[in-house]
This record gives sequence, structure tokens and C-alpha cells, in this order.
Amino acid sequence: MKNETFNFAKMSRKKIAAILKEKNIILSVDEVLAIQNEMLKRPPSLTECVLWSIQSSEHCSYKSTRQYLKQLQPKAPT
Repeated sequence: MKNETFNFAKMSRKKIAAILKEKNIILSVDEVLAIQNEMLKRPPSLTECVLWSIQSSEHCSYKSTRQYLKQLQPKAPT
């Protein structure tokens, strides 16, 4: 099965947003354009978009929970 690719550079911002929503990819239009134009320097595949979305989600989650992680004990009691 061939992995679908998206040439976001040839789409309007509205079309990009619609595709992201349809494919349930939690990235902004600016993020996918940066991924295509600055990082990959080619149109990303659906798989790559999903992976970037997951990575972004986990990274943001870490930043939002950092204050709580500091409260955990670094070593288990002995």
C-alpha cells in the first residue's frame, strides 16, 4: 500500500487545515509548512505527519507536566 503524501506548499491555508482535521493530525498549518519547507524539504507522507503530531503532543505534554514531575522522588525509599 502506498503512503499518501501532501504537498502543502501548493495548498491554501484553509485547505491544509481541512486536511489536518480530516486526517486527525494535531498540528497547526504553520507547523506542517515548517516541517515540509524547513525540515524535510519535501512533501511529507501521512505517516510522517502522524509521527510529528505524536511527537509534538508528547513534547507539549511534558512541558505542561514538568512542575508535577519535579515533585516526584528521584529514588525509591529503601
